[in-house]
Amino acid sequence: MIDGEKNTISEDELHAFVDNQLSDERKLIVEAWLKDNLEDAEKVKAWALQNAAIGKLYTSAHAETSAADIAADVKLIEALSRRNSVKESNRSKPWRQVAAMLVGATGLVAAALAITTYQGEGKKVYAHNLPEVSRVSYSVYSGEIKHPVEVWSDEEEHLSQWLGKRINRELALPNIVSQGFKLLGGRIVPLKGAASAMLMYEDDFGERLTLIIGQDKNGVASSFRYSELEDIQTYYWGDSEYGYAISSRISREKMKVLAQALHKQL
Repeated sequence: MIDGEKNTISEDELHAFVDNQLSDERKLIVEAWLKDNLEDAEKVKAWALQNAAIGKLYTSAHAETSAADIAADVKLIEALSRRNSVKESNRSKPWRQVAAMLVGATGLVAAALAITTYQGEGKKVYAHNLPEVSRVSYSVYSGEIKHPVEVWSDEEEHLSQWLGKRINRELALPNIVSQGFKLLGGRIVPLKGAASAMLMYEDDFGERLTLIIGQDKNGVASSFRYSELEDIQTYYWGDSEYGYAISSRISREKMKVLAQALHKQL
């Protein structure tokens, strides 16, 4: 809301403006603010474009999308991502090259293009299900030094409120320090046409783990499920409304212990 002393608009309210969640009165106030604050106006414009692009890409996990439509959407996201200069060496896998271009890109734009895989001859497939999104999000962000998360753990209250609002639930950030992992922070990634929360944790040796929390209206099996691809371990489970998944390169046994610890808190 407006800060009486500094007369500013918070970033949360700017997000609410983009998501059309403000009253008509507040919209007018924010619109007036944006006319005089070009930096915030650019943020809002970028977020609106991000939402539009992601909305097109993730409208339906099962919808057929023409090659022309996909090309147009990817072109838009790439254009937005070029606003952020990124220096990263290419890696051997095609999807990792895409990730390298995007590391450090802002918010959902990065996530939208990053949540892709390649199958045979460079065929692009968008990831929609929970374990895929978890695995690819870990692949993209766990190796990043400067921008692995959007909001760091030193802003824990803001992080909890921001992510909780985007996934429509009160969110107490799970604590797994007793299992050797401290919270680094979090960001938003897309899952089945909606926002999901990604939290990242790190141990004393620099090994990272990501936790995805997302609304899953189709339901995920409540029992723990396990998958492994390219040495990334993923455990995932769910309840009546939300799906959860963790990914890392640590051992399967350790991952199961961490999944059980997180399950108790979620």
